Amino acid sequence: MGDYDVPDVRLPGSGGACEIAGNVERTTITTSYQRQRFHEKTDFATSPGFIDSEGAREKHGLRAEGFTTVITDMAVMGFQNEEMVVESIHPGVGREDVREATGWEIKFADDVGETEPPTDDELRLILKELDPDGVYL
Repeated sequence: MGDYDVPDVRLPGSGGACEIAGNVERTTITTSYQRQRFHEKTDFATSPGFIDSEGAREKHGLRAEGFTTVITDMAVMGFQNEEMVVESIHPGVGREDVREATGWEIKFADDVGETEPPTDDELRLILKELDPDGVYL
């Protein structure tokens, strides 16, 4: 936290996130949608996304496309021309709610719809098999 050259706190690393994000075909991020998590520009990134130009991932020996989807408690975002774009909004959430929770003028896809709710089988899988102790949900 703080200035990069003189940080208030410097943590020991990304916990392997950099290696994972650099060596998988695609990366999906799940997080709560909060203004302090969605900045127009970051000071420091622990995991490579698009880096600085088209083809930069390949130039640096990283695999495939990098970040492909961001799933939050308000919306689902994808990427167009290396920019995060809202693709669907969850039931009960409006565009203005998403705008207010974003630190820049976020774009919305032309065909933004309401996020499809999970099926009963998907819910069972998540709640009973993947996270039965409620660690993540």
